[in-house]
Amino acid sequence: MKKIPFPAFLILLCLLVAGCERRQVKPVSTEGARLIVPVPVTDQDMLALRQVTNFMEPHRKIGVVLGYGYNDEAFVEAALQELGRTLGMAEDGGAVVPYIYPDDFMRGGNPRITALSDMLESDGVAGLVVVGAPEGTHRALAALQDTDLGRSAYPVISLMPQDDILGIESGSDMVIEYVPASATAELTEESGAYQENIPQLIARAAYYITLLPSDFFGGFQLDMELLVHARQLAGTSWEVSRYIDPETGLCPMNHFVIDRRQGQGASS
Repeated sequence: MKKIPFPAFLILLCLLVAGCERRQVKPVSTEGARLIVPVPVTDQDMLALRQVTNFMEPHRKIGVVLGYGYNDEAFVEAALQELGRTLGMAEDGGAVVPYIYPDDFMRGGNPRITALSDMLESDGVAGLVVVGAPEGTHRALAALQDTDLGRSAYPVISLMPQDDILGIESGSDMVIEYVPASATAELTEESGAYQENIPQLIARAAYYITLLPSDFFGGFQLDMELLVHARQLAGTSWEVSRYIDPETGLCPMNHFVIDRRQGQGASS
């Protein structure tokens, strides 16, 4: 076999490699391609970016019903602003689906709170906070209850209900209402301060539901722990105690009253 001189061998090897590389290059069609020209990011662009809210993917959507005493324009705006800041509105990628009574419940010219169950199902809600429950709300809550479980399939918290109290207690995991310790002439001033801080309490209730595991039946409904849950939900600025029915003297396991803690606001 005739040997190839080493210099000639190197030249031949380089030609073979170059030929392989040329065969591997595929032509790229630029027809219809768009030319992208980088544009410098301005300070205004960065400011706009910081204003975009980035909500975490919610574990569940939380419905919030604002009823009697909590449905005037000023309060609704304050409550939705606080809920938007805390959890965000579902329409913006957050967790909260708000319902204002009676406006969102009009059916045939009349408000129908009994439409609540269909509304919640349609919106995929899996947690509910009812504030100032209007008359008939207990029937709407009863419609949410699973016949096998004997209760709603997801957490329901009622704040300051206006409806039949026994029915509300039966349809809710937790009932919280405001009962000031003092009934003196300072009540008007006290109530004013209370109203200003209720949006934070609503937001805390909605947020608390998002923290509960999907199998919350294992802890949220246990009698001895409900008072602990109520105090954690309300925060350190509220005094929380068990509700005692003034007529019967009975103490429902899931009904609590709150009063402002002396010397503190109610925003924490």
